[in-house]
Amino acid sequence: DDFVDFAKTLDVAVGLALNLCPATSDAAYVQHLGVDGDGHVTFEDRFHVGAGMGIQAAVDAAADGGVIELAAATFDAGFTVEDRTDLTIVGAGKGASVVNASAALNSGIDHKERDDMAVVVLVNRSTGITLEGFSVRADGLEWQSQLDALVFWNASSGTIQDLDVAGPGLQTGAQSGQGLAVDASVG
Repeated sequence: DDFVDFAKTLDVAVGLALNLCPATSDAAYVQHLGVDGDGHVTFEDRFHVGAGMGIQAAVDAAADGGVIELAAATFDAGFTVEDRTDLTIVGAGKGASVVNASAALNSGIDHKERDDMAVVVLVNRSTGITLEGFSVRADGLEWQSQLDALVFWNASSGTIQDLDVAGPGLQTGAQSGQGLAVDASVG
């Protein structure tokens, strides 16, 4: 009874998660609970990522077919979806949920002259991935050779809907990079 009374709202649950792991808030997320036919509490494959929490931790915890909901907040780290099927990441709307990475992710993927393509959001070797209702930015990053904001790679497929994607500022010199890159993908 104490647990049910304590976590009645999503805001309270987010606050609890951040208080339990303040030093590593990128590891925090809230997993939704449900009730089965016998009245037993179950874990749903639905996650909420609030302000100060980490999208990557929720992606790693979700099973194929899971849903990750992003709060209306700015998230300062990108994320990678790798070797997954039918995962949905949905925000509170363009401009409301913003992935504005303070550092590029190293993908480990060779591309053109770079042996470790830098990205903000990477979908790699995955199918049926839905990205919806958020913005992808890299306002604080300086352009580097082949920095990409959002990449679907290695036969990845899915849906990109109601997303606002922009790279990090103006390029100068001999550089390349994309706001959205799709390579060897279908769908």
